[in-house]
Amino acid sequence: PDTICNRSEGIGNIETLVDGNNNVHFAVSGLTVQSGTSITGTTKRALISITDALHPAHEHDTEATYAWSGGRPPIGFEVDGDRLVESEDYSRICRILQQYIDGIKSQRRAAKDIGCSRATIVNAVEKRPSMYNLQ
Repeated sequence: PDTICNRSEGIGNIETLVDGNNNVHFAVSGLTVQSGTSITGTTKRALISITDALHPAHEHDTEATYAWSGGRPPIGFEVDGDRLVESEDYSRICRILQQYIDGIKSQRRAAKDIGCSRATIVNAVEKRPSMYNLQ
């Protein structure tokens, strides 16, 4: 799983395999993605959750932190010295942002669930999608 499912590639490798007429099975979770399956919505979120579980962000400090130049940290992050690190709510925020992108939640609902403004949702999705592993 380390070579096909990782934080830097997201679920791109899995999509390539499934599009190439291959089934992908995750023994740890029991999830099987059949060839030809469209990886959207619930399937996409499940795969992202598996990726996060296999490779927790805080195991790889260089992937989990960003330089902090001052000001308020982005949603889902907190300041540690001169770096931004993922907060305890990071996974929940990523899930809600992905649900907004997938059309499951409205912008207003996503903002309410996270506790931020609608403009913050737009900024996270449009300006910082890689920070939240958005697909």
